[in-house]
Amino acid sequence: MNTETKKADFNTRDALLKLLSEDEVTRLSTNEAGPRLPDGDEYIDLEQIRKGVQLVAPYSIVRLGHVLPRSGLSAETWRKICVRLAEGLA
Repeated sequence: MNTETKKADFNTRDALLKLLSEDEVTRLSTNEAGPRLPDGDEYIDLEQIRKGVQLVAPYSIVRLGHVLPRSGLSAETWRKICVRLAEGLA
């Protein structure tokens, strides 16, 4: 991955995290050490931002910590994140 791509990914991650409310940040931080995400939940892996929105498949293990799970965010925040993610990957 070239420097320009890494910089763009960092900027996109930063922009996505700024869309979270204080309550959402607290909720996600509290759940970070918790169980894996449930099957069928959507999430964005902040370490693999270019994969976009992903779906937790049966028998896969997606642990909280470096992901933004749809279930941990308000519908409005998730919508804003998806729009911003699409802009950042365009």
